[in-house]
Amino acid sequence: MKITIGTGSYNELRYGKPYIGKINPADGKVTSWGTWIGTPGSTGILEIEANEGDILIKGQKDNRGNNKTPEYAVVQAGEISYMGKAEAVKSARQIAAQAKDTTPNNNFGNIEFQPESTMTDGGTYTIWSPIGQGWGIPTKNITPADLRAMADHLEAQRKSTN
Repeated sequence: MKITIGTGSYNELRYGKPYIGKINPADGKVTSWGTWIGTPGSTGILEIEANEGDILIKGQKDNRGNNKTPEYAVVQAGEISYMGKAEAVKSARQIAAQAKDTTPNNNFGNIEFQPESTMTDGGTYTIWSPIGQGWGIPTKNITPADLRAMADHLEAQRKSTN
């Protein structure tokens, strides 16, 4: 969905153009930037394509070197909810986990299977963490015995740490 936010007029000699971007909830870094439409110093519009659960950052650089704090928000139910950065990351991770839990697919708990159209004997299993990070394991030439050995090793490791 397209997110549109109006911006006010500003002193163009002191401030840069307003900005908006999307943040990766895994590492807190900006993954893409939106656009600002307007004439420097005048009112304008920030636009960005965003999905449910995306974290947004918006702000404006102070050219005098003062640190102007950006605003953070999460897209929730088509609306923008402003909050601190840590709270936005936590909220986005919860939304992603809820969405994953309700999405019908080849899911087995926190493991998802994606068949590979070019392989006759496999595909990729993705293991999802509670915060939405996934690790893919291609299964071409892996036998069920290999997977059982991996599971046995994991169980042994977990027992030794408890």
